[in-house]
Amino acid sequence: MIDHFHLLQSFCTRTEVKELPKTGSSVGIDMGLKDFAILANGTTYKKPKFFRTLEKN
Repeated sequence: MIDHFHLLQSFCTRTEVKELPKTGSSVGIDMGLKDFAILANGTTYKKPKFFRTLEKN
């Protein structure tokens, strides 16, 4: 008897890609272990907690 199963879904769509205007500026992104990402201007993004949120449910 099967008491659980895994499901994988994959979707493909066709969409038009629009070229964005050039701004002449750039951004640096540091991907880290302590913080998820730190931008060149100092903005910090914390690690997402996808699995911890799911574990609590």
